[in-house]
Amino acid sequence: MENAIARKFKWFWPWQDEQEEGWLRKMSQQGWHLRPVGGQVRVGRWHLPVGLLGIYSFVMSEPRDYVYRLDYQPSLKDKQDYLQLFRDAGWESIGAREGWRYFRKEGGLEEVNEIFTDGESKIGKYKRQLAVLAGLPLGLFVTFFSVLIVDRHLADSHPWWRIMLWLAPFLVTLWLSFIILGLIGRIRQFRGRGTVMKPLPKIGLRLLAILVSVFILVALLDLAGIIVDNPFLPGK
Repeated sequence: MENAIARKFKWFWPWQDEQEEGWLRKMSQQGWHLRPVGGQVRVGRWHLPVGLLGIYSFVMSEPRDYVYRLDYQPSLKDKQDYLQLFRDAGWESIGAREGWRYFRKEGGLEEVNEIFTDGESKIGKYKRQLAVLAGLPLGLFVTFFSVLIVDRHLADSHPWWRIMLWLAPFLVTLWLSFIILGLIGRIRQFRGRGTVMKPLPKIGLRLLAILVSVFILVALLDLAGIIVDNPFLPGK
C-alpha cells in the first residue's frame, strides 16, 4: 500500500480555506499526504491540474501530523523572497493553483502553526480575492451584450438554445455574487461583526431563485414575441 496514489474530489468555497486545511491535515494523519499542487492528475483520458474543481491527489505513506496552511497571492513580484520567508519559518511549499499557495509542516504542541498571527493579515487573503473579482463585472457586461447579438441571429433556431444563451451569463453572475457574499461574510466574521456565514446559503439561494426566475421570464417573453425588438442593437 506504500506509495499508493489516490484521487479525491472535495469542494471548498474560497472562504472555506480553514476547512480545507483541516481536511488535508486529517488526510495526512491517516497516511494520505497531498501531492504537489499545480501538477496534473489523470482522470480517465484527461489530465487535469491538481486542485482544479476540487480534485486532489494523495500519496500513501507513513501517517504524519502535517499542518497545512493556505495563502492567496494571485501575483508575486518576488516569488523567491516570498517562499524563502516560509522556508525560514519551517514551512514546506507544495505548490499553487488559481492564486492559492499551499504550505505544510509537521505540527507540534508547543509551536505556533500559523502563517498569519493577526486577524487583519488573514483578512488580507479575502480582500485580495475580492480585488480580483472586482474586475469581472465588465467582462460579464461584454458577455451579456454578446449574448444579445448572438440571440438576434438565432431568432429562428431552436428555443432551448436561446434560453441557454440567456441563462448562461446570469448563472455566472449568480455564482460570482455568491462567492463575493461569502468573502464579505468571512471578513465580517473576522472583524467580530457577527457570524454571518450560517444564513449566507439561504441568501444565495434566494438570490439565485429570484434572478433565474427573472431571466427565464424574460427569455420566455422574448420567445413568445411579446418583447419588442431591442432598438439599441444594430440592424434593428
